[in-house]
Amino acid sequence: MNRFSADIRLRVFLPAILALVAALAACGTDDGPGSGSDGDDSRFVIESTATFSSANLKSLGWKEQKDFVLEYPESIEAKWGFLNTKELGILVYPSAEVAKVQGLQAAKEQTATGEDGQAVGVIDRISCRDAQGQSAVKHRESGGAERDSTVVHVSFQSRPSGDTIEPRVCSNQFPTYTEFRILGNVVLLCEGEGRTGNDPSKNCRDLPDQLQGN
Repeated sequence: MNRFSADIRLRVFLPAILALVAALAACGTDDGPGSGSDGDDSRFVIESTATFSSANLKSLGWKEQKDFVLEYPESIEAKWGFLNTKELGILVYPSAEVAKVQGLQAAKEQTATGEDGQAVGVIDRISCRDAQGQSAVKHRESGGAERDSTVVHVSFQSRPSGDTIEPRVCSNQFPTYTEFRILGNVVLLCEGEGRTGNDPSKNCRDLPDQLQGN
């Protein structure tokens, strides 16, 4: 009778135990390429002896827009623009060695998220979305006119006075850049694909090969 009862208990609780083990294993998996999560950062670094600049990106169609608002120590270029309809930021350093240290730290900070997926810390490029994933922002055109925007990649950093940096009011703030790659002396900060930018970035996937073959 006792053996029969033990068998019943095993059959009842075994699925729950297996589910718990699977859940614990999932908690230790990678959050995605270049997501700023803890782990082996070397997988985001591509060795190259070439020296890159914004000119190399422009030759591939990158449309430069503006300099970043924040300061990036030791960088010689820090800009954002668009490539293949997605925002792409670049940080250029004097050497690959500097990029692996200063650039890696900057890239992780600019893609950092909390448990809810929203931005944490001070991030240069912030996307504001409502609960349905739509953009819920306004931004200024070059001529000064303010209009509603349906574009996710909008900056929410501003300098209202002096060197003070304050984010605009936004209930749901997400990092514009969801992935990064470090190729030699340049850091590529990539907006993801899809309507909300959550899908893997084609720019981060393809640009390293394109730059090295250019």
